[in-house]
Amino acid sequence: LGEGNYSEWVIWMEAELIRKELWEVMTIETSPPTDATEMEAAVWLEAEKTKRLTTKMAKAWAEMVLAVKGLDEVMLAWIRRVKKMAADLEYARVKVEEENMVLGLTMGLGEHYDQLVVALDSIPPKQLTVANVTARLLNEETHQ
Repeated sequence: LGEGNYSEWVIWMEAELIRKELWEVMTIETSPPTDATEMEAAVWLEAEKTKRLTTKMAKAWAEMVLAVKGLDEVMLAWIRRVKKMAADLEYARVKVEEENMVLGLTMGLGEHYDQLVVALDSIPPKQLTVANVTARLLNEETHQ
């Protein structure tokens, strides 16, 4: 956690809490204080808005990172699904880097794609783009 990465840290932290089955503890609803001044109530309301937005962003990020390609799902549908999840994150003002998209596309693949993933690991990082990985995934599907 640093000065400029709070929004990214929040997402990773929520994903980790979800993975450890601790997120329920963090999402307990609260009510505004009944004896609050107008200023205190405004601060509480703003904190609630931030909490809800952070929760939505973290859930969207966890969904993308933890997504798994279905056994009967065609590769093009998988690619579109991952791109939709990334677009949802971008809509929530979460920057999805090219590297994160590549990870999203490859992490959810089944074991029968392990050789392809190993081959992709040997590609120089500058060539490891969403377009190149997408082409390789579609090509691999036609050969299986």
